[in-house]
Amino acid sequence: EVTKLPGTEIKNLTVVDDVKNVGAGKIFKTDDGLNINGVEYLADSNFDKYYPNAGLKEIYTIMGESGVLQDDDVITYEKDKLLLTLPSKASDRDFGNTSLANITLELTGNNFSKKINGTMKALILKGNSIYDINGIDTSNITLQNGVSVTTTKPTSDTEPITVAANSTVTINGVKVTTDKETKLTVKAKTVVDAPVIKIIPNSESNNLTFECADGATIIFKENDAGYGSTQNGTIKVIAGGKVSIKGNKMSVESDLNIEVSGAEEVNLQDPTLKGAQNVKVTNGKNSTTTLKVKAATKAPISITSDKAVELKEYTDEELLKIDGVTEANKDAVREYLNSFGLNGKATIKSASTASTDVEIEITGEVTNAQVSNLQK
Repeated sequence: EVTKLPGTEIKNLTVVDDVKNVGAGKIFKTDDGLNINGVEYLADSNFDKYYPNAGLKEIYTIMGESGVLQDDDVITYEKDKLLLTLPSKASDRDFGNTSLANITLELTGNNFSKKINGTMKALILKGNSIYDINGIDTSNITLQNGVSVTTTKPTSDTEPITVAANSTVTINGVKVTTDKETKLTVKAKTVVDAPVIKIIPNSESNNLTFECADGATIIFKENDAGYGSTQNGTIKVIAGGKVSIKGNKMSVESDLNIEVSGAEEVNLQDPTLKGAQNVKVTNGKNSTTTLKVKAATKAPISITSDKAVELKEYTDEELLKIDGVTEANKDAVREYLNSFGLNGKATIKSASTASTDVEIEITGEVTNAQVSNLQK
């Protein structure tokens, strides 16, 4: 009967590429097995017989595949999980032909950009690195604080990326900050379209921030198993380009805090948006931003684009020249027009007595212009 030995712990070992460099804290693949901390472990049936839980067999197999582990990598092996810290140098990695299909790879990078390819059970990315993960074949990807990725995957809403709690990451140029673990997809911008961000609602209140220079369409998708059908908390968007937020078969109760600079349009009129709306606009001298938002109150008169109304201080005589204004409602109209805090900066293109939806066009140079009287 074989006496099973405790083997050795594979923890924070530095990979070396020459037997002359073996010693304490080092791991080296020999022709016959592994040298760990200066001790030889032979790779015949001893791995299975004597060290069944030490991970030696798995590490031996991985180290035997060209280019997977490189000099100065630091590795730790836990059951079905390989923790790999890359050295401070450029090093693309191809895990395509490895035995990681049943292993979770936790990869900590450095400040270098790199491509990583291959198939693994799950992928966890850490460190201040930029990863091209187009060649990764797994539907289970988690990003931790500081990571940036570019990817055309996942292309399906059923394969979202997970952003760890209390993390700021960048996906296809969109910086995402979240308090709670969040599952989402980010489709990169195209020549004509802004990035599209699809989010599975959290089961608890969450604070989300999206920074997207090219704008974004943000969609909270319908209820998935294990998640609620309502998004609560706050959503902050700092953007240029076009910004649109909506829910898909669910309710977005979160307060919306939108800060745009040179944005062509902001659309917050989707009926699923139930939270407070706060909007600030910065524009250059020749810029125009169209706001499609919800006011706190309905308009006392209907306004259409062919009879747009400038926001300014009006005399009674000037007010009465606006279509629909009478002696009876002129004070209410003045209060409504003044309520947005944009006098001299904007025009109302449309408003309705039946709805709180209002379209406001801000033209010309403004800095952090706060839009008042929006949905509370």
